[in-house]
Amino acid sequence: MLLSDQLQQAAKVVEQGGVIAYPTEGVYGLGCSPSNEAAVQELLAMKQRSIKKGLILVANDFAQVEHFTRPLDSEKLAPIFRTWPGPTTWVFPASEQAPYWITGEHDSIAIRISAFTLIQKLCELTGPLVSTSANIAGHLAAKDAAEVKQIFTEALNFVVDAPLGGLTKPTPIYDARTGKNLRD
Repeated sequence: MLLSDQLQQAAKVVEQGGVIAYPTEGVYGLGCSPSNEAAVQELLAMKQRSIKKGLILVANDFAQVEHFTRPLDSEKLAPIFRTWPGPTTWVFPASEQAPYWITGEHDSIAIRISAFTLIQKLCELTGPLVSTSANIAGHLAAKDAAEVKQIFTEALNFVVDAPLGGLTKPTPIYDARTGKNLRD
């Protein structure tokens, strides 16, 4: 199946409340609509991950996710926008619109505006997506579609089968308020 057809099918699955797997910059990710609590709960059950930990959102433009964040001054935003679009995740203070099934026990929300073409195109079709590594919590993340299918067998609604974005590990995470590195 052509990549464009796969992305159309993945978007349809997300729109219908399903969970997909897709390549990210460094590992395969699991995704769904961040506004669909049932889909997020299904994703968390598949990963055997606690809702308390929170989840990362990916988007193709900050406008897709800005409503989930509290405003930051231009001095704090400048270093963030120098890294976006790109493979850097930033943790923002969460707004009241950020659902607890995304923020977990935190008062913050993790966001990445990806430069990876596949994610850019997928988010054009779906809007922002949950992006968490395709693995059972505590295990290594899948690096290809075959591995994803082996881990999750029939649990996934759709797997986009395409190459990763070129990184050798998950994206680094920084705190938007302090600039502190939270994950290399």
